[in-house]
Amino acid sequence: MSRKNTLPLVLIALLSILFACDGADTKCREDLSVRLKAGFYTIKSAKSTSLSIDSISINGLGVDSFIYDNSKSKSSVYLPLNSEALQSDFVFNCNDIIDTVSVYYSTNNEYFISLGCGCISKHKVDKISYTTNFIDSVQLIYTDVLNVDIEHVKIYHN
Repeated sequence: MSRKNTLPLVLIALLSILFACDGADTKCREDLSVRLKAGFYTIKSAKSTSLSIDSISINGLGVDSFIYDNSKSKSSVYLPLNSEALQSDFVFNCNDIIDTVSVYYSTNNEYFISLGCGCISKHKVDKISYTTNFIDSVQLIYTDVLNVDIEHVKIYHN
């Protein structure tokens, strides 16, 4: 085979490889859920240990639908934050004892992931207020709430 005859074959092979490696991936492989993760703990002898709640129901304050409805054996929960406000309020019903938890955040920035995924809201939590019927105290660990599965808040019960 002459060199002139192999050149078109090499070009066709290279073009085939280039088109096969098209980077325009339109599938989204990211988790788009932006939720605040809260873990439950108990304090015994000045040491905190994970706590599993026998029965918990959680809903947004003034909202009829439940985020958790009589869920069993929960050691952590995921709370969706309202991206159109700077505060989200939740009603916790733990073993028929009711507390209200309010999460205050200063930002609801849109964060671009990709063309296939679009945007998510990023929140920066400033403070958390709560009633103390079942809840003893709350500790804010991570203030940035993104689509990463990390515990942001520790909720203590005695």
